Amino acid sequence: MDIKQANNIEAFILAGGRSRRMGQDKGLMQLGNKPMVRYTLEELEKLHLPVSIISGRAEYAAYGHSVFADIVEGRGPMGGLYTAMMRSRADQVLLLSCDAPGISAQALRHLLSKAENELITVAGFDKKINPLFAIYPLSMLNEVKNRMDAGKLRMHEFIEAQPHKIVDLSWMEQECNALSLNINTPEDIQLFLKAWKKTG
Repeated sequence: MDIKQANNIEAFILAGGRSRRMGQDKGLMQLGNKPMVRYTLEELEKLHLPVSIISGRAEYAAYGHSVFADIVEGRGPMGGLYTAMMRSRADQVLLLSCDAPGISAQALRHLLSKAENELITVAGFDKKINPLFAIYPLSMLNEVKNRMDAGKLRMHEFIEAQPHKIVDLSWMEQECNALSLNINTPEDIQLFLKAWKKTG
């Protein structure tokens, strides 16, 4: 069954972080032979989902997708989720981060296959969930706004307080060692490239 028909999902990549530890915009920095955000975009393109990027930087428009600035600034990923929900024309949003370039189309496809209309569907790795590798129903928009307005910005707490399901993807790391890696520091780059080379 076609993913779009089955789930009516739109993907959003968060690329609006300040990247204090990296010292530059992570999504636009070169990783290997291309900007970091390209890794995620290329995997999403294999799924034929509509994709947008959430960032205040116009440079992201060069990748051929809509770019939206945060509607409310300074709210971190919760603000990004709110912006995605406000901009989405689908029933659910797949929320990803530009700093997890190891996410594969296979892993995305598996997560999408488990999505349910009224549940948050979140990827899990060794009993830890990744809120930026998750699917959120738009029916939770008001709750997102209420939490954001109240300054309750922790994504893990939001997920735990809502109906949700965890999709364990640990087994996929045997095929892609970089699947759950987030790049926040220069040291993380070396870890990713080492894992990526081993996988390739």
